[in-house]
Amino acid sequence: MSTHPKYRGKFRQADSVSVRLLVCLLPVYFSCDDAVVGTSVPQDQSVTDSTQVIDSLTPRPSRTVPVAPSNTASVPWGGMNPSSRQLPAVIANRAGSALNWAWHEQGESVFDAIVSIPVQLSESSISSLNDGITHAGVSLGAWEGTQPPMIAIMVRNATGDLRLRVEFHPDLDVLGDDLEVRWDNSPSMKYPLTEGTNGYVIAEWNEPLVRDDAILQVRTIGSVGTDWYVVHFSHQTSALDTYLSTIPEGFLENDSGWSLPDPASIAASDSGAYAELGILGPGAPYALFESASDTLYSPHATLGATAVGKSRIWGASIPTVPLEHRYECLPARDTSEESSAGLPSGMGWHTVRNQAKSIVNSLELRPILTALGQTQLLPPPALNGGQHAHSLTDSAVFRWLHPGELAVAREPQQTEMGGVAAQRIQHVWVLADDSESRCFETWFHPCVPITISDFTCPGVEVVFYGTDAPIGDGDELGVGGTLQGLGSVTPGDENWDGSSGLNMVFDSGLDKWTATMLLPPGTSGTFAMYVKRSDGTVLWENGRRVLETTGIDGQLHQMQWFAYQ
Repeated sequence: MSTHPKYRGKFRQADSVSVRLLVCLLPVYFSCDDAVVGTSVPQDQSVTDSTQVIDSLTPRPSRTVPVAPSNTASVPWGGMNPSSRQLPAVIANRAGSALNWAWHEQGESVFDAIVSIPVQLSESSISSLNDGITHAGVSLGAWEGTQPPMIAIMVRNATGDLRLRVEFHPDLDVLGDDLEVRWDNSPSMKYPLTEGTNGYVIAEWNEPLVRDDAILQVRTIGSVGTDWYVVHFSHQTSALDTYLSTIPEGFLENDSGWSLPDPASIAASDSGAYAELGILGPGAPYALFESASDTLYSPHATLGATAVGKSRIWGASIPTVPLEHRYECLPARDTSEESSAGLPSGMGWHTVRNQAKSIVNSLELRPILTALGQTQLLPPPALNGGQHAHSLTDSAVFRWLHPGELAVAREPQQTEMGGVAAQRIQHVWVLADDSESRCFETWFHPCVPITISDFTCPGVEVVFYGTDAPIGDGDELGVGGTLQGLGSVTPGDENWDGSSGLNMVFDSGLDKWTATMLLPPGTSGTFAMYVKRSDGTVLWENGRRVLETTGIDGQLHQMQWFAYQ
């Protein structure tokens, strides 16, 4: 059993026999065939390198971008009556309008579009499935209006040029002011504010290419004062094939031969992912284990629900790969339920409290509308003058997740900006946008990825030492076992040819045979040494050992050849 080569991650063999945790640090940026590659810069450093970019992942001609429901669409999220819409629907419609403007009014040169809205996100202790995911709520802080006071839009065209647009609500009364713009506390720039459509006040400008984690501060110079609106445009999205190539062997397959992505081959069905998943019956490797019993999804204790709809979730009923896998589906929009509740259809805001969660668009031929929220982008002391406008300390970032892409949200992280420490908590929202169902894969990671553009998961380094093996001229010594990397073979198998085991090399300084491998945390199996004779026959030692990587600490196995049972 082996992983397809294009999905196979490779780690170098350790050049030391000491026991330690080996962490693979890969670049923050990845390269698609059509992407620009940049380098990582500390978060509080000015953005000046023109090779640092917001990476768009799929070229415009290869995808069809739907029209999102919005205040200007025929059936906005939350119903036709604006006064009945709850805040989650208002925010969704505002983001949908901005994405529609970017994709459908800016011409065929649009390559990618991201919308960021300053909000306040609140977690809760409510969990539907006890899986580390809790319900979350959204508010507009101290802002008393019914619409977000400000939104920011980033549009990238096919040549890599970035166009920034900031829109202020008419109630702010900032027409005639100038806009002050600052990236990551770099020197400020100023742009004029002009009247746009529907009374909104806008500023537009072109930017050199910037890092995807760069934080944008904007404020008006004049009537509002010194408070900053803080947003960013990091949707934490990667190309699926690129991401898979960074995952080490053993994370994508289990002993039953099921491998990610799409282990049930749902995407290959002509009947559609939702219909195909719906017919999985008793005894199937994947079985329906949760279907929402009510129409309100993810109710927050004080801020209420953030979506309506009966999502369906299929979980593995077989031993799963280290990346715990689910299929999740959102049915088509139910506009009558939306109107009754004043909420959008979809999977409501929730907080990621386990190591990491990936949303994978591998089952659909159309994009899925997702939002990733992040708290405490910039702690107030790091604002370098002023406060957060209306106490809006967090940001909700909306983007179409296109086929062949995945978005990763990680557990809370301690970060530092401008010498000030803060805990960033990540949230996820998935919206149903039209009359068709949307299905996707969800991966729960066994560890926290170090970067957003590849798996970069800490691996457990296992070092094997061997002595007293009956080695002759031309013979080879190795370690074989039930784990991938050890041949996926039962020790003692007389029919095995030794071609896929872990080879050992002799260290004359230690007077021992040695071999090193990385394994995912939480894997276990049996192993033993074997000698592959020069004539191709395999001799196993008379015994086997157990290997378990329950944590992240390295392991050392001193092995003396078992000559007797």
